[in-house]
Amino acid sequence: MKKVDVEIYTLSDKVSATQEVRVNGVKVRIFGAKSISDGIKIPSHELTNALEKSDADIIHLHGFHSLLPYYVLKARSNLEHKLVMTPHYHGIGHSFLRNILFRFYKPTLRKMANYSNKIISVSSYEKSLILRDFGVDNEKVVIIPNGISFEGINRLYPTQKDKNKILSVGRLEKYKNFDKVIRAMKLLADTHFSLTIIGDGPERSKLLDLIRKLELNNKVFLKSNLTKEELFFEYANSSFFVLPSYYEAYGIAVAEAQSLGLNVIVSNAGALSEFIAGNYAYGITLPVTPEKIAHTIIEASRGVKPIDKYVPYTWDKAVEELMQLYESLI
Repeated sequence: MKKVDVEIYTLSDKVSATQEVRVNGVKVRIFGAKSISDGIKIPSHELTNALEKSDADIIHLHGFHSLLPYYVLKARSNLEHKLVMTPHYHGIGHSFLRNILFRFYKPTLRKMANYSNKIISVSSYEKSLILRDFGVDNEKVVIIPNGISFEGINRLYPTQKDKNKILSVGRLEKYKNFDKVIRAMKLLADTHFSLTIIGDGPERSKLLDLIRKLELNNKVFLKSNLTKEELFFEYANSSFFVLPSYYEAYGIAVAEAQSLGLNVIVSNAGALSEFIAGNYAYGITLPVTPEKIAHTIIEASRGVKPIDKYVPYTWDKAVEELMQLYESLI
């Protein structure tokens, strides 16, 4: 594979001046930003200056649910490059206010989508949303799924699964319905099931309060900031995985769980429905309720239907396809 020089730009509201670090040999420039709400950051003018002075052959922009598309669009008149976008697009904002703001932001995203040379979707579902909402040609949007990153670790950490352990992994956002998974555990209080939720985000304190309120401290555990090895250990010790999210462009935690042999339960919504259609997971019909989650956990524990083995994308495969796309543009 051809060697390329990569430089990453990212934002942080915890730095006042631009910082440079190296991660696995890759230069990462961290620009200061003002956070106006969770997930929405206004970058310093240094980001725009850096973009305008960039001599990159390709700029690869991630995230429609941020202000970065606006700032790249703002700097585009001084750029001579090819633009690749990976939107991670869900179709709507994830709160009432953000959804209203997102409607006003969509014309900017439409300009960016049409200005780009290629758009990478991580699932067929996400591609359908992009084609529906941004009026781009079908040929412009290519599907390259996310990979999984546990290759080799399973040989280093053999473990015995806990047949009663349920795992749920993801950013702690309201739309992911972790609160309903916790309430489902209250309905399963007389069983031997336990639940471990791994993640961080704006709903964390509310979820901890709910665990205390429902007196589930001995059955529900919330963990944050785990290392890759610690996260694998949680997967490897669990028998069930639950993610009843309403919006997912792909569901990388689901792919990780399936690749490690867990019984997976997801909502029949967004890109997660593709796992159900492929017979890789048990499905929860909408609307998601604690009762439906508890019922499906019981079904999965009894093995009421055969589930096909899932063969996940590896990051090596994803990178190979990404490099082919880059080379086709240059």
